[in-house]
Amino acid sequence: MVIGLGSVLGKSEYVDNFPFEGAFFGAFPVSRSLHARIPARPQFALGIVNRATALRALRIGLVYAHTPESALAMSIALPNTPTVLHAHGVDNPLRLARFRWARTGLFRSSYETLVRRGAYRRASRVIVTCDRAQYETHAARWGPAIARKFIRIPSMVDTSDFRPMDSGAIRKSLGFATDEFVWVCVGRMERPKGFDLLLETMAILAGRGYRVRLLLVGDGSERLRLERQARTLGLASQVRFHGQAERSEMPRLLNAGNGYLSASWREGFSVAILEAMACGLPAVTTDFGGAKEVVREGVTGFVSESRDPESLAERCEMLIRMDADALRRQCLEMARTYDAVTVTARIMSVLDSVRKPQRSSRLAALQGTIA
Repeated sequence: MVIGLGSVLGKSEYVDNFPFEGAFFGAFPVSRSLHARIPARPQFALGIVNRATALRALRIGLVYAHTPESALAMSIALPNTPTVLHAHGVDNPLRLARFRWARTGLFRSSYETLVRRGAYRRASRVIVTCDRAQYETHAARWGPAIARKFIRIPSMVDTSDFRPMDSGAIRKSLGFATDEFVWVCVGRMERPKGFDLLLETMAILAGRGYRVRLLLVGDGSERLRLERQARTLGLASQVRFHGQAERSEMPRLLNAGNGYLSASWREGFSVAILEAMACGLPAVTTDFGGAKEVVREGVTGFVSESRDPESLAERCEMLIRMDADALRRQCLEMARTYDAVTVTARIMSVLDSVRKPQRSSRLAALQGTIA
């Protein structure tokens, strides 16, 4: 049995069969409300510590946490229960904090010293999802005593949801012409995602006579600035700002495209590229977040070594001229390598290796739901 920890469930005690993304779980609320002016993650962690007595009564056999602060809080609340921390990337999460004060050097260094180091030291194992180069650097940084707990497991994609669909009908419903090459990008509209470079790349391609469109899916603090940039570049009719989309809508939106375009600065291991490939879309991207592990030159797309719109546009041109059917087949084959069933089996093997055997335990694992 799996129990999820929630922040806003409107309940104060354990709930059986709580619905979450089409499935049902046991749910244990650690906080009934969140203060809008305080970051949610520390509120969630403090809620765990405050409810330590009630959590102990659940006789938990394993904690599977998805943030350092939730892992640290659970290890304090349940000191005799093994914890597996799943680190989704190796960067300090305060880099992208919505509160400006949280992005300052003092808070970021304090987070590393007190929270992340504390969580790593207390964890039984740490699953790290990032590319190989990031993993090696991260392991060396924390030293052998902590690094021996690390195991690298890549991101996954659910190929039963993300799969090729009737792209013709989808494109027609979105107003894209059959002779237009549609690029798609999904992500938060924040500076590290590099959406400004995508717009500059589109301007170069349009200036060279290509019939291209850009579908941007997501929202964020940079959206208004990016919309102004698109108008300034003369791309008002070629760029569509779709806004935030439901998870269930993502496969359909990806199937509207011919290719996936990304210019992020840095990520752990890009799930968005995997999801695009599972829908048959080749990718042109900057070198970040495992890009070179899934984007094979001339096979499933192209990687630009430099964050330069001219370089991205050159690779876009190369991909536009390639055999679309061959690219699609190769992308689908690559995506199957990262299928959720295969990757989940690896995660479960880690959890099984540290789980505390308890004959009368009410659950097999406890998951924190705030990532």
